[in-house]
Formats: sequence, C-alpha cells, structure tokens
Amino acid sequence: MLSMSIILIVFFITLVIAILSGLIFLIPSVPIKYIKIHLYLIVLPIIISVIGLLNVSDREQIGPFTMDHLAWLMGSFILILDFIIQKFSVRYLIGDRNYRKYFPLFTLITSFASIAWLSGDLRLMVLFWGATLLSLTLLIRVNRSWKIPYEAAKVSGKSFALGWLSLLVAVILLYVATGNWHINVTLANDDVITSGMRFIIDMLIVLAVIVPAAQFPFQSWLIESVAAPTPVSAIMHAGIVNAGGIILTRFSPVFNDPLAITILLIIASISVLLGSGISLVHVDYKRQLVGSTMSQMGFMLVQCALGVYSAAIIHLILHGVFKATLFLQSGS
Repeated sequence: MLSMSIILIVFFITLVIAILSGLIFLIPSVPIKYIKIHLYLIVLPIIISVIGLLNVSDREQIGPFTMDHLAWLMGSFILILDFIIQKFSVRYLIGDRNYRKYFPLFTLITSFASIAWLSGDLRLMVLFWGATLLSLTLLIRVNRSWKIPYEAAKVSGKSFALGWLSLLVAVILLYVATGNWHINVTLANDDVITSGMRFIIDMLIVLAVIVPAAQFPFQSWLIESVAAPTPVSAIMHAGIVNAGGIILTRFSPVFNDPLAITILLIIASISVLLGSGISLVHVDYKRQLVGSTMSQMGFMLVQCALGVYSAAIIHLILHGVFKATLFLQSGS
C-alpha cells in the first residue's frame, strides 16, 4: 500500500502540470499540434487518482484534505470525463476562433472540482467549488461575439452566484454553531446545533444544491446554456449539474431536518415532472437532453432526501457517462 500523503502530493503535482499545459496552449506561438501533448499530460492526474482510489482504505485526514473512497472516486470520474471531452473537442472544435481557450477552461473546471471534493476543510471546498462555477461561466461565454451564449453566461453566472453564496453562508453558520471548519469534526457534533439553526443551514444547503442541479425554479440557466458548443454542454451535464449529490453526501450528517428534507422532496418531484414535460414538447434535441437531465437530477435528489446516498452517487456517475455520450453524439 502506498502512502496516502505521497499519492496526494504526486496528484497535485500532475494536476498543476495539466493546468500549466492548458495555459501554455493559450500562447499563439505554440503550434496547434501541441494539443496532443496536452492530452497526454491530462492523463497523469487520472492515473494518480485511480491509484489513490485503489489504495484508500479508511477515511484519512491529511491537512485540509479528506482521503476516502468518495473523494478519489469523484476525482477519477471527473478527470476521466474531462479527458474524453477534450479528446472529442480536438477535431470537433477545430476552426473555432476561440479554439485555444476551450482546453485550459476544461482543465480548470475539472481540476477545481476534483480539489473541491478532496477538501475536508469546508473553506477550501467552498473556494474551489466557486472557482469551478466561475470557470464554467467563462467557458459558456468564450464566444463573446455571439450574443446568445453571452446572455446565457450572464443568466448562468447569476444563478451560480446565488447557489455559491448559499453554500458559503451555510458553511459559516456551521462554523458559528460548532467552532470547526473540518467536515468530519464539524458535522459529527450534531448536539451543538440547535433545531432552528439546523433548519436554516439545511435550507441553505438545499438552495446550494438545486441551483447547479437546474431544479425548479432555477432551471432556466441550463435551458439557455444549450447555445454553448456541444462539448461545453457535455461537461456541464456530466460533471457539474450532478454535484448536488456529492454536496448532500458530504453534508449528510447535518442534513436531517425533516422540514428541509420535505421541501427538497417537493422541489425535486416538481422538477422531475417539469423535466419530463420539457423533453416531450421541445423539438430541439439538446433541449430534450436538458429536460432529461432535470428529471434525472430530481430523482438523484430524491434519493439523497431519502438517505440513500450510495445509490445517488452511483446514479450521478452513470448519468454523467450516459449524458456525456448523448451530447457528444447530438450532432448526428
């Protein structure tokens, strides 16, 4: 068994290499053929994350990071999808005037998301989740000369800001109630959180989850975002909208207020019906996929509300792979 500390250090080194490789590709003098080298480099953190998944046994805290099966599983899943989407984009986006900008943003989104789910420190998780959402907004608005995706990015950015601020406030209130920023210690102290404070924290978590999951009444950002290129839609539907399942799983020890759970069930159920209706009435294939995603994310949140977190994680992984495949094939 390899030391988890060594694996974590090597993982961050390879992640930094992948990010720098994407930024190097932004330099106009760097030849387009360099993208093949970049693809090789983004495989490195995938290999290390899989090694981490195979070597993890018990939950282990290393500094601000939590090493457990969920963290390495999500890291591996997100990075593998990133490689598939970037590989697809090499030929699909060729000729786009912003060709060089897509790949570093893809890399930043998945790198920040991986770090967020590895973070045991709530401050670090919120920081990198915010960086993920910011990078996604920039990715949607890459083509500023086209008004439709530019406006979609504005709608998405406002929605993301609301969801992120909700998570930030929830984390601050958790610290006020428990005096600790770490997930495994903070959320274990159930007895120190009053019922009123617990309800407020849980409702903020619900808001932080339903916004990126495009649940009612925040579904408009995902519908508008279909104007972005297909690989952008693929990475959104495969690795971002399903993050609500991960957030609820991480916060599961404190997410147990009956009223907040009931509200989440109602919102998710409405979203399932609304998403199904969108799939039935829209003739645009990508919008049909948006409706499908809304429904599936609603089912995933219902699973979380019922406390079946393992099923929700399996659901989000399978949905991510399936929906990414459908989006990448949407042109045909």
